[in-house]
Amino acid sequence: MNMSDKSRIAQRAAWSASLLLAGAASAAAQDVPAGLEEVVVTATKREQAINDVGQSVVALDGDFIANQRISSLSDVTQAVPGLAFAVTNNNTPVLTLRGIGFYDSSIAAYPAVSVYVDEVPLPLPILASRATFDLERIEVMKGPQGTLFGQNSTGGAINYIAAKPSQEFTAGADLTYGRFDTMELNAFVGGSLGATVTARFAGQVVDGDGWQQGYSPGMKGEESGDSESYAGRLQLGWTPRDDVSVLFNVNAWADKSDPTAPQYIWPNPQQPCCGIPEVVAYPLAPRDARAADWSSDTPLRADNRLTQVSLRADVSLPAELTLTSLTSYIDFDLDQTPEGDGTAFHILDVVEHQGTIQSFSQELRLTNDAASDLRWVLGANFEDTDVEETATNNFVDSSTFPALGIWSAGFTSDQAMQNHAGFGHVEYDMGDAVTLKAGARYTKSTRDAVNCAFGADDGATNGFFTFLSGLLSGQDVEPLRPGDCFNMDSEFIAGEPYASSLDEDNTSWRVGLDYRATSDVLLYGNVSKGYKAGSIPTLAAATNTQFAPVVQESVMSYELGVKASPAAWLQVNAAAFYYDYEDKQLKSKVQDPVFGLLDALVNIPKSKVRGAELEVTAAAAADLTFRAAVSYTKAEVEEYTGINAAGVVADFEGASVPFTPEWQAKLVVDKEWTLDESWAVFAGATLTYSDEAVAIVDGENVVLGGNDDLYVLPSYTLFDLRAGFATADERWRVTLWSRNLADEFYVQNASTDSDAIVRYAGRPRTYGITVAYRP
Repeated sequence: MNMSDKSRIAQRAAWSASLLLAGAASAAAQDVPAGLEEVVVTATKREQAINDVGQSVVALDGDFIANQRISSLSDVTQAVPGLAFAVTNNNTPVLTLRGIGFYDSSIAAYPAVSVYVDEVPLPLPILASRATFDLERIEVMKGPQGTLFGQNSTGGAINYIAAKPSQEFTAGADLTYGRFDTMELNAFVGGSLGATVTARFAGQVVDGDGWQQGYSPGMKGEESGDSESYAGRLQLGWTPRDDVSVLFNVNAWADKSDPTAPQYIWPNPQQPCCGIPEVVAYPLAPRDARAADWSSDTPLRADNRLTQVSLRADVSLPAELTLTSLTSYIDFDLDQTPEGDGTAFHILDVVEHQGTIQSFSQELRLTNDAASDLRWVLGANFEDTDVEETATNNFVDSSTFPALGIWSAGFTSDQAMQNHAGFGHVEYDMGDAVTLKAGARYTKSTRDAVNCAFGADDGATNGFFTFLSGLLSGQDVEPLRPGDCFNMDSEFIAGEPYASSLDEDNTSWRVGLDYRATSDVLLYGNVSKGYKAGSIPTLAAATNTQFAPVVQESVMSYELGVKASPAAWLQVNAAAFYYDYEDKQLKSKVQDPVFGLLDALVNIPKSKVRGAELEVTAAAAADLTFRAAVSYTKAEVEEYTGINAAGVVADFEGASVPFTPEWQAKLVVDKEWTLDESWAVFAGATLTYSDEAVAIVDGENVVLGGNDDLYVLPSYTLFDLRAGFATADERWRVTLWSRNLADEFYVQNASTDSDAIVRYAGRPRTYGITVAYRP
């Protein structure tokens, strides 16, 4: 990156900060102040006003979710500065919060940022793909979590709060038609089924044409990226007595949308002798979000399905105690064909990717009176998750085929994870101004895995590994049969699956102090230690060394913050934090002397993260709302000598941590005008800025073929607009909207897949009309 680029980024960061301050000044200048609505969250497992919670929590309410058209994890990250999203080659989402994240494309990898629906965990990232509909709000808790929520996580937690059934009849629907002939229908209905039973059903249907287009001469006119998904949520509430409440919840979705095709941006033959000329000369993708190629004989497709059943029971006990039980079972099926290399060739194509997840969780907790000066939570939880995953890869057009004669390989993985935990949290009010907080969780985690890499072709792979095993071991080896594992053990003998296990425990904890300086100002300080369990890779390994697990990572967090309401119409939140990050888990590469760069997991011994955040919310007038946020995050490696995902061997002290822009900012302004007693018109704008980031460790310093930006995710600014009209009673609301109005090109990820370096572009400009009806 040259100096002019750095100057441009610095200018844009300064512009974002000045924009926030200007907006705040504009809001303060309004003549007709209006009050902000109180936001209630459950970040501490109790209902509290967000301004009384002494930690960094971002709450997105239902109106904000609807106005911003938040319908996916990617959309959530655009709404929360400090939170970043990356798509992977297996269509698995990866979240990074304040520089803490775990990039792994396998479906068995626990995230560093955990996701819940009504406190019920969705333990693996792919399970959260279609949870964002019919929501009351979304809560994003920043920093290590573990003392209260069911999964240990080093980065933070996202809790979706679904709209609940009530005794009053309620119903509504909205229909959207947008670019790429996309139709989206959301509807809900609920009310009383008797004196003690309530119900609510909500559903979503999305159907749209492909948004990606082939760009090479042989792919012109081809399209991919079709949208097709179905989601539903049924909730039944039962209150047999005043002291007992039960909520039964069934969530289900099916996603048949095409996985995103990557863009081919540079050839990188793993066997330098033997790159196929036509492949090496393949045209590179232009800077156009829609441009992408794929193999026409293995078109992108998916048919992924989830069913989740949960049961929550709250029972009031004597002495103002409440016993809460949360039970959940998840069944998930994966069946998809994602694109690996972004070309019409088979450099690395996933012919078939299938898997299943079954997960059971149970939590029991006891809480005392929320109005007491001494408040406590005591509980335990258990999780049992089994994951099976199988994939077959075709790389007949890679340099490996002419060099070694093999063109296909696959893997199977069977992993079983269990977590047992006990936790406690206490808060004590020392008078009206000071609250002391402390909490701890002891967790015992086990993971058992059986992995196998197998030949999936006409026998060439098995034949090659039979020969290689005999050559490297110096022994007479039996020929590998169809279905045998070709991964070689420490003696270079192939034929058996590789079994491994992890058995870890940890104690996460948090201590803190809240100081109520005035009735409108809360100062807080927290020190916490968080852990994330280790992981065992899922991949087609040549040798068992690739299956080496990574151990649990930990983050020691120090945070100071303030939440202030200088006026009824103004809220200002600020926080500063510092993290000591140990044993960061990272998907990287190993340099195999035969096959070149191969996937592996590694631990980075030490990293550090420091940063600050500012959020301003104002309702300066009854018809004007303003929300702005800016975050600064500096995440860098302190100690790691090894290899990065581009195959560079170096001492990476001072290198940037992936998926962590230094500056991120968001500005949202909405204005409404009342025309008469029956009608109103409204308009709004959203500006989102993200600074430059890297997709791999030290990605800004990797130079290939004269390119120094292959693994750089450039800075970008997205501009959204919306306008429309509504009836005074809000029964009808019609909105014209556009997202990414300027059609900004931005990149969410870049990676090396066999002989190809690819990137994943964000969505281009979209626009449409939404008609909403609430009877």
